[in-house]
Amino acid sequence: MPEHVTAASSNGQVIEVSLADDAVSALINLGYKPAEAKRAVDSVDGFDEKDELGALIRRSLAIIVGER
Repeated sequence: MPEHVTAASSNGQVIEVSLADDAVSALINLGYKPAEAKRAVDSVDGFDEKDELGALIRRSLAIIVGER
């Protein structure tokens, strides 16, 4: 799973955000339950640091669809 990305918030505070956290948040915003979203993201195998957020979300969605 990709490492954390450092970002600055609008008030200048430095925060660390991981692609996994962003993917979980996106799935929750799509209506999936937090536990289901986290389990799907954590289940993605072979995700490389070069991969993008969209790819992680798509692969997580494929896992969710396969579980149902």
